[in-house]
Amino acid sequence: MTIKNFLIAAVGAAVIATPALAETELKASSALNTSREMTQAYLKFFLNEINKQGKGLVKTKFMGGPEVTPPRKQAAALKRGAFDITHSPSSYYAGLVPEGYAVLVTNMTPAEIRKSGGFALLDAAHQKKANAKLLAWGDSGGKFNTYLSKKPAMTADGGINLKGFKMRSTATYRPLFEYLGGTPVGMKSSEIFTALERGVIQGFGSPSSGLTKLGVKGKVQYRVDPSYYNLNNFVFINLDKWKALPSKARMLIDKIAKKYEDDSTAFYLRFAKKDADEMASAGMKILTLKGKAAIDYVDAANEAVWKRFAKIVGEGPVAEYKKKFIK
Repeated sequence: MTIKNFLIAAVGAAVIATPALAETELKASSALNTSREMTQAYLKFFLNEINKQGKGLVKTKFMGGPEVTPPRKQAAALKRGAFDITHSPSSYYAGLVPEGYAVLVTNMTPAEIRKSGGFALLDAAHQKKANAKLLAWGDSGGKFNTYLSKKPAMTADGGINLKGFKMRSTATYRPLFEYLGGTPVGMKSSEIFTALERGVIQGFGSPSSGLTKLGVKGKVQYRVDPSYYNLNNFVFINLDKWKALPSKARMLIDKIAKKYEDDSTAFYLRFAKKDADEMASAGMKILTLKGKAAIDYVDAANEAVWKRFAKIVGEGPVAEYKKKFIK
């Protein structure tokens, strides 16, 4: 055998002997119940798409929702590597990454925020504070409303006064309800129905979808309009895991993440309309604030969030976020 033929044979044998790169499995979770529309969109348009398009390269395994890890502990669990990908409202881990407050009050789309540099700011905050790479902002077209079991007192300018109302709340709603005179009460969303029925609370804030699944149809007498805030559901991956992925896998996940942002919003809005129709058929009335009262209501919601954000991170960083999240 000539030296040339020997070298060719040796190289060929080495190629045959080299094992193919193993398909990387990413363990995934959600801080929201799997029955929620937002989680269904995450499963359908993000995790399942990775499994379809990433065969032989990368795949996901959904480990479960709050039954696996408490909602407000999922970001911390991901930070230490307990699992790889998480889907969670930013308000659930605001103590870890308070910068997530910015998407609550933005008037821009995910694509616009990516273009403005706002997404990069959020990503940097997640990397530094949560050891996570931010992948997507899902369900961004969804809004929030205030729901009440009885009619509130009205102010002289046509606004509402929630003095005497105990309001089920999370960090998302607390600033607004305190501004309106209500008393925030912490509890799981699964406890809202019983709390309304027993008079423990007289209202709550909620996304515009998922109300019928909470069982509150017939218990809610009023929805206050206009809506406010944006759904703030993020998808993020453990930073060490992200860096260890082949570049081809990272490119694929990034592409799927951007499409998921659009698909999840369209999916969510269909359910929101259906929910609103069912609630109205069960007797829910719309209490619509008008003119200056409506503007002040939404402004109060937004300013309460910016003030809370500034108190945590300082006025300087907040000014930078406003430049990139408000057009």
